[in-house]
Amino acid sequence: RALARRLVEVVEPDRPAVLVMVRSEPIPASFEQERMWLANGPHAGAPVYNSGVTAILRGNVDTQALVTATQAILDRFEVLRTRLFWSDGQLVQTIDPPGSVAVRFEDWSHRDDDEDALEAAALQRLHEATAAAYDLARDAPSRALVMKLSNETHMWLFAAHHVAADAWSLGHVIPEVLFKAYDAALARQVADLGPIPLHYADYAAWQRSPAMATVYDDELSYWRDQLFGAE
Repeated sequence: RALARRLVEVVEPDRPAVLVMVRSEPIPASFEQERMWLANGPHAGAPVYNSGVTAILRGNVDTQALVTATQAILDRFEVLRTRLFWSDGQLVQTIDPPGSVAVRFEDWSHRDDDEDALEAAALQRLHEATAAAYDLARDAPSRALVMKLSNETHMWLFAAHHVAADAWSLGHVIPEVLFKAYDAALARQVADLGPIPLHYADYAAWQRSPAMATVYDDELSYWRDQLFGAE
């Protein structure tokens, strides 16, 4: 993070700063969100841009602590609760409040299936949950599922549409928060995860700001001059 900040200072010293935006105002979608929205259109209903990370947890797992920790992920990151829709000819985002996206919990511990059959059915359930379509205007672009198969076996899923998270985020950022929040939940405490100074919506608003539009115009003019007469 320090290196990223230093690179910005050296390479882009004249660019406007990213600021926290007022959430009561419509926030435009970023270029990346709009690109993903358009790319998703022809595949609506198909899991082309769905991603998910799953885990089979064996041993002594506190079910309620696992659910609480997973909920902490959904509540921490605004982008996981952000819906996209068109308004006045522009794609904008609305951020639903913490708690609006809830972890789904399913208790399969009372089923009569043998262990292998139960796990196979649970894995199929995780696959279906990962592949389920997202309506980006109506649905949050993420979902989480905790399944209890027995006192010794749990299955866990955290899934998202690519408009909100990629495979790297799901595989690195999400588990880091999960482990910290789980340890806190075991102690019946709220995890001290620290504040997030800027969320993705702040970046999107900065990217679409009039100040950045001027930067884009200057850069475009530069390259027009450089490429003038090129064949």
